[in-house]
Amino acid sequence: FRGGGIMIAGGSSPVFENLVVKDNSALRGGGVHIQTGDPIFENVHFFNNVSTVDYDGYSLGANGGALSVTGESQSIFTRCTFAGNQSGGYGGGAYVEGASPDFIHVNFYGNNSITAGGGGLVLSAGSTVDVTNSIFWSNNPEQILFQSDGDANSLTVAYSNIQGGQDSIVTNDNGTVTW
Repeated sequence: FRGGGIMIAGGSSPVFENLVVKDNSALRGGGVHIQTGDPIFENVHFFNNVSTVDYDGYSLGANGGALSVTGESQSIFTRCTFAGNQSGGYGGGAYVEGASPDFIHVNFYGNNSITAGGGGLVLSAGSTVDVTNSIFWSNNPEQILFQSDGDANSLTVAYSNIQGGQDSIVTNDNGTVTW
């Protein structure tokens, strides 16, 4: 039910280079789910992954259309693309829960969250996320969203282009943005 394309657990920290993660589905992390560990993704493209699963005639919405990062992971994503991914819950592109990933030279484009929010990226449960030299564009309903409950989140944005600017980041009074 987790990581339709790749599941990372057990504290492993693999390196993925020049890879396409496409057309996968899972209840959480349609393309990739990181339970624990500090993997590195370089030049990896996430296309058309879905975190909605049909179960016994019911469609269950879940978090992280392309990517779900949990378990205090300090993952690094460099020169990656997240496009056309969809979540039935939070985070069409990526859902981060209590983790601290870095996104460097990354594009989030055309990702959707159908029922919950955060088409591009969602931070929850005290996540600390750094975004550098990246683009967030045409994600629906928001580019970046902080969940309103749980521990406060922290987002640092540098040298990046986010559609709508800083005002398009919905913090729900649950964390800080350093721009």
